[in-house]
Amino acid sequence: MKHAIPYALIAIILSGLTVGIVAVDSDKTVSVSNEFLKIIVNTQAQDQGRFAIETTGGDPANPSDNDQSLIYGRPTPWTSYTTLRINDADFIFGGPSRKMERRTGKELKTGIPIRQFTGNDRIVTDFDYDGIIARQTLSFFRTPSTRVKDSTLIEYEITNKTKSTATVGIRLMVDTKLGSNDGAPFRIGSRAVTGEILVPKSELLPYWQTFDSLTAPTVIAQGTLDSPDDGLTPPDRLILANWGTLADNPWTADYQEGRSFVRTGEEEKDTALAMYWEPVTLRPGQSKRIRTVYGLGGLTLAAGDLSLGLTAPAEATAGSSRELFVVAYITNTGGYTSHDTTVTLTLPKGLELVNGRASVELGQLKVGDTRQIPFRVKTKSAHKGNWPIVLKVTSSTLAPNQIQRSIMLFAPQTASAKLVSPPTIDPIRSPYIEASVVVTNPYDLPLETISVTLKSPAQAWFEIPSKSIPILPPGKTVTLNWLIGPISGDSPTLNLEASISSFQMDPEKLGKKIDVTPTIQKLSGRPSRTTLHVGDYGYLTVFGQPGSTISGRVTLDGTTLRPIRITPDDWAKSILFAPSETDLTLTHIYIPKDHSGSIVRWHFKAMAPGTVTFNITSDAGTEAIPLTVVE
Repeated sequence: MKHAIPYALIAIILSGLTVGIVAVDSDKTVSVSNEFLKIIVNTQAQDQGRFAIETTGGDPANPSDNDQSLIYGRPTPWTSYTTLRINDADFIFGGPSRKMERRTGKELKTGIPIRQFTGNDRIVTDFDYDGIIARQTLSFFRTPSTRVKDSTLIEYEITNKTKSTATVGIRLMVDTKLGSNDGAPFRIGSRAVTGEILVPKSELLPYWQTFDSLTAPTVIAQGTLDSPDDGLTPPDRLILANWGTLADNPWTADYQEGRSFVRTGEEEKDTALAMYWEPVTLRPGQSKRIRTVYGLGGLTLAAGDLSLGLTAPAEATAGSSRELFVVAYITNTGGYTSHDTTVTLTLPKGLELVNGRASVELGQLKVGDTRQIPFRVKTKSAHKGNWPIVLKVTSSTLAPNQIQRSIMLFAPQTASAKLVSPPTIDPIRSPYIEASVVVTNPYDLPLETISVTLKSPAQAWFEIPSKSIPILPPGKTVTLNWLIGPISGDSPTLNLEASISSFQMDPEKLGKKIDVTPTIQKLSGRPSRTTLHVGDYGYLTVFGQPGSTISGRVTLDGTTLRPIRITPDDWAKSILFAPSETDLTLTHIYIPKDHSGSIVRWHFKAMAPGTVTFNITSDAGTEAIPLTVVE
């Protein structure tokens, strides 16, 4: 009997409707959950920040995976942890761990907690390592093979807040567990890994899966390592080993190629994995971000004498140059050996294999044997729609079997985006300018997980280059802002480049040149009257350009007037002016944008007949304003 997990169907119902629930489970943990998963994070001083992942409803078509573990952590997570290698010294992310120190016999260095908070379906934990700030963010992720948020996005952002360069590497160690099964093989491409192994970056595939059976799997787990549309960062290497080997060594693991996942001195398997992002140099203010995904996997199943499984992305962009990774699984569940076993993948018109053959001869397949075959597919000439791919197995001794899985192809979409910058540059007011990317969704369907990256030769040290929009509803607009600077003035123009992408759209690039030459500001003046009689009182009003920062000086040339006082405008009453008998100085005064521009009045009394001149000096030069006194 064939069994197909109907994720593509429920995705239509649930897309955009997944609701997360935040819970403080006790004084020890906090969690967020939806209808598929639960993410739990330790909030105690001991082991703070350690996390676990469990299913809630899991795959709706598989009742056996309800309330099962994906990462060990009951009742409070502590066995999985992340290591930061900072300037060749190893630090544990989060709080100290007496349990781990007792086990390893080592003193594990850690940092100082900054804050831990929950909101917007995510749990964030921040720690400080002598000015190296590390943030862990755990949130729900829409798995490409299922089209629903049944995975966890694990993200670390490391920022160098010191005044010196630093090297920072990351190791993420996960104590994997599938319900009560801790020994299911890791399935990577054509390999079913049952012993310790190191996989270099050159051999890593977009995702790996693990499950205990093709006919009745308890839990189907998937780690997604590479998805360009989602901004994931593949690790530099991956180690699969028993948990003790990885837990006992914060960075360098004493793994042995092919050794069983059974821990030393024990009888049962205890699997774990470690992903490494090797140390890189961070300049002051620079950040490094890594993103990886772990959760449930979409697998279409067909039971029989030759049981089949087929996994592939549930959706893709039509005509994209990106490859789709497809894996076929075959298990001999019949009563005797299968001979002349052949597996064939049939693709609809418009989808094509990148390399290899559509038919693979497996030959003899003994009872209980499982094979897995990876394929790479392109949607080069396919148009939008729901396209079936068919996997068929034949044998000269066992009954044939086949299975079908669909890929939904979307037409390429591009959000409407523009890069904007301020019309004037005022380095005296602020050495930074603000650049914005305005993103609009012109389509009838929401755009999800939009990533926007801004590149500038003068990126502010505290800014994050890439920012994201989790979901952009139809017809809505979101503005993302960056501070650029400090502006040096060495070059009259500044080139900005922005890129925008999501899994539903091809990347778009934007460019803009900004004139960073400071605007020349001008002071001007206007007397109350140009002719006065002896004994009259008058004043000179000093003006500047609204929205600018200005400096200047007003001097009085002549002796027929006697300055009395100054009267700042209402907005400028807190400004300290420095008047004298013949001089009024203005230093770095910012004039509000919504103001007329008047700054201060300089009052005087006409003392004797004659002509005087007010000289107003600013960056724009000097303006002379004459005034006459008569009898």
